[in-house]
Amino acid sequence: GWFFGIAPDYVTLGAGLMMFDKAALENWRAGVAGSSGADVAATVSALMANGFRMDDPQLKRVPAPYDKDHPQGALLRRKSIALWQDLPSDAPLPASISQGFSALWPFQSMLQDQIFV
Repeated sequence: GWFFGIAPDYVTLGAGLMMFDKAALENWRAGVAGSSGADVAATVSALMANGFRMDDPQLKRVPAPYDKDHPQGALLRRKSIALWQDLPSDAPLPASISQGFSALWPFQSMLQDQIFV
């Protein structure tokens, strides 16, 4: 989904999936453990380097049957994924909102391809 929040003291936007159902979780894990995992990790890292944030993974350990040292362990420990960005209070809202959602488009598209295979 796409997320947008506005209040007198903040404007936040984001994208992702708040909670994977069983099928989505299985697809997510299979995808990030496989050939698209490095691309997903690179996309998430690039967005975080550009001011987006993400909550910590819900699981403490990489779930079975994946190796505890799997290169995408941080993504495998997730049962949801969403990226958020707080807009500066002096930002021109229409342009900032458009830029934020445009920046999130590759992530959202990749997430949909990963989950709804």
